[in-house]
Amino acid sequence: MDTKDWQALKVLRETGNITKASELLFISQPALSKRIRNLEEEFGVKLLLRSARGVEFTSEGEHVAAYAVEMLNRLQEAKDTVQNMGVLRTKGMIRIGAPNRFAHRVLPGLIRVFSARNPEIRVHIRSAYTFEILKWLRNEELHVAFVRGMVKQPNLEGFLINRENVCLISGSAISLEDLPRTPRVVYSTDPPLHDSLEVWWQKMFACHMKTGMEVTDSQTCIQMVRQGLGYAIVPQYCLDGGSSGLFVEALRDHEGKPMQRETYMVYDRKYLDLTAVRKFVSFIRAECPPPKGL
Repeated sequence: MDTKDWQALKVLRETGNITKASELLFISQPALSKRIRNLEEEFGVKLLLRSARGVEFTSEGEHVAAYAVEMLNRLQEAKDTVQNMGVLRTKGMIRIGAPNRFAHRVLPGLIRVFSARNPEIRVHIRSAYTFEILKWLRNEELHVAFVRGMVKQPNLEGFLINRENVCLISGSAISLEDLPRTPRVVYSTDPPLHDSLEVWWQKMFACHMKTGMEVTDSQTCIQMVRQGLGYAIVPQYCLDGGSSGLFVEALRDHEGKPMQRETYMVYDRKYLDLTAVRKFVSFIRAECPPPKGL
């Protein structure tokens, strides 16, 4: 086995599909299938089962795939360590994960300043919903991550860097009493925000929410609200494009406390041994002091 074999098994494990895996690996399907057959001959067992739905690993295949992922992680860790061993000059790479909106509106400015101060540190950024970022963090594919809500795991450290209101928006003035009778435009978001809004609704109202429309992203949701198709509940950062033509009100819970969305930076403390990571964590602490009131 070599690194290409490890990568092929890793991607197949993630996608469960030969076609998708070959596209991500930039090789043809026949070439990928041949690589798997060669591995099966090497180990003397069947690694994959093919069906109309895709591929599934056998128990032996799952064991080999887990080994492949572990070896890729160890190889990346070795590269990171070697690249960060410079004493006189800071070298290396830092792998960062961030929620989509944070990656679009906040991270570019931070990275611009950090890179200007540390030009020899390479930065790799991946963006997704928080739940996917946490999966990457657990799989040791990231050094640090920006996430919505604090994560409690024994090996992780973190600190609050931002807090923003969750807002009710509508095309015209609307009261909380009107919400049960008014259609809500719902957009796909990560589970923590979805769950917190479900709890908020249950404590505020004795009826089910009236869903009028479902869309895939916050900006489409906001435009639907502008057209008078219902109200929506969005974090304040979703309104960075402007709230012209919208009624906007910060939500409060049943005790009158503001509903807020918090962003944390988290990292596995072992990565502080890497110079690049240590410098980036210190930089974020200095550039993003805790919000007032803490």
